[in-house]
Amino acid sequence: MTEHFKDFVSPTLWPKLRYLYTATPSQPTIDRTERGDFTILTIGNRFSDKGIPEALNVYHILRQRHGRRVKMLLACNRVPQGYRLPEGVTLYDRRRMSAEVQASFYRSADVALLPIYWDAGASLVEPSAFGLPTVTTRIHHGEAYVQHGITGYLVEAPMYVCSPGYGTRWRDWPGFLRDLDAKREGGAMASLVEDATDLLEEMVSGMVDHAAMGRTARKLHAERFSPEVRNRELRTLYENALS
Repeated sequence: MTEHFKDFVSPTLWPKLRYLYTATPSQPTIDRTERGDFTILTIGNRFSDKGIPEALNVYHILRQRHGRRVKMLLACNRVPQGYRLPEGVTLYDRRRMSAEVQASFYRSADVALLPIYWDAGASLVEPSAFGLPTVTTRIHHGEAYVQHGITGYLVEAPMYVCSPGYGTRWRDWPGFLRDLDAKREGGAMASLVEDATDLLEEMVSGMVDHAAMGRTARKLHAERFSPEVRNRELRTLYENALS
């Protein structure tokens, strides 16, 4: 968000912009080597801008290819009434997940699929705490949360909230959502779905060691997103401010 914000302020102020990453507690190591199935986890507190339709399309294609071996865990309380979910999707539609339910979802999954169009720092940090690789959209300027080909994959999105069109092309949030839904109906998200499907196919087929990616993601979490690291940096900021 700091990088996006630079588009709206003078470069003379950039050195004053500081940030800390969202932190989540580290989780116990999970052995996923003996699983015969492949479970995709998608979490979103909204439907359209969290890319739930695209995630379901990716899953549907993989389900057709691999049958019951591929499953999906979907946590979303905003699935439109009457929306038909593909076979094999387990839906958790409560507004909030308890820590126990959340942990059980992450421990049951092999990969997190988050084709988001709006910033979701927490949902990008949590998978790494559980040792899950993440496939998500490249809506940030860097690879702070997901390192492409190392801790997961990044796919290109045709639009996202903090792109240059926000505030000009889309004057407000409802305008962005209308444009997003219109593009989806017109097939603009097909390339995103195709790219994400190809990357997940490599994981499902064993061409890519997704468990190794998850272990690297866990290491990244320990170095960047753990409470210990965040609190140390936070104390440094306060000490500098008060000195």
